[in-house]
Amino acid sequence: NFECRIRRADGEIRWIWAAGRADPEERHGAKRMVGVVQDITERRWAEDTLRESEERFRAFFHNVTVGTAQLDLTGKFIEVNDRFCEITGYSRKEILSGMTIYHLTHPDERGPQRENLRKYLGGELPFYTAENRYITRDGTVIWVHVTVGMIRDVYGNARYSAGVIQNISKRKQLEEELHRTHDELELRIA
Repeated sequence: NFECRIRRADGEIRWIWAAGRADPEERHGAKRMVGVVQDITERRWAEDTLRESEERFRAFFHNVTVGTAQLDLTGKFIEVNDRFCEITGYSRKEILSGMTIYHLTHPDERGPQRENLRKYLGGELPFYTAENRYITRDGTVIWVHVTVGMIRDVYGNARYSAGVIQNISKRKQLEEELHRTHDELELRIA
């Protein structure tokens, strides 16, 4: 059996699946073939469309300038891009070997994060966004802006979460300096 393209009499190209075998009975000294041919053009079109969609998603996921991650509903990482690895300091292999979001989250942030994620997974929040502290592989504490959205199947059931993180440590440092400067000015004025 095989799949191939054919050109119909009207010039249209179609995909077919064909299967056949030799008929064991000889009639008048001639061997015959018995087979079936099925038009699979729509199936091939759907497969090609799905493949292109997956390639676009994969290209987007891996080539954006922010960290991206897919997590199962328990918070375990399913996939991460290179930028996510750069931000956290962990290799993809380390992250995908069973790490959860809680491995990265600063201990002081875990309680509020669990509560927000509970609300998010329970449908009380349409998405989850926060500024959290993460602990990188080398122990450095960084600030990240996190946005997580639910990915659902065609029936509306939650399948996994997709998240985006950005390292906002420099912004947080500038905000802290601005607050200190403001406080100093307030003291001078007083």
